[in-house]
Amino acid sequence: MPTPKGIIPFLILLLIASAVFAVIWIYQVDPVLCNGCGGCIYWCNTGALYMEGGKAVIDPELCNGCGICADHCPRDAIYKVYYEGIEEAESSVSPTYGPNPTHGPFCIEGAQPGTDIYVLDMSGRLVAKTGTDSNGYALLDISGSASGHYCVMLGENILGEITLVQN
Repeated sequence: MPTPKGIIPFLILLLIASAVFAVIWIYQVDPVLCNGCGGCIYWCNTGALYMEGGKAVIDPELCNGCGICADHCPRDAIYKVYYEGIEEAESSVSPTYGPNPTHGPFCIEGAQPGTDIYVLDMSGRLVAKTGTDSNGYALLDISGSASGHYCVMLGENILGEITLVQN
């Protein structure tokens, strides 16, 4: 089963290959205030948050500055900073998925051909698995699952979160 360790190396390579440097807002964790609960990791859509040494850490090159993690930190350990680093260029291509929210079926487009796609529930259990076709396309259907949030992974890399809603 895939694990979020070493999150998004494939997407990082895509990002670096077509990147420009810019000053952007991102978030960082104050290790003094962080109690290591890990609750913020669930809310990170880019995979920038991970645990290291019992504390949450944000990879500045993966943080998109959305601030959702800071909104869900019970200790206010996540704060906003300027970062001069890598930002995705408008011309770069990265995998997309949707519709989100979904009633069950959703597609992945723009991934590497032959990449395994996994959908995990919030406890980490595998809900669905398929692979992308020769065009980097995959169709998944999680309509038999309970309403809620699911993690979508390309191989061992988190692509994002999908929300399943029942009719």
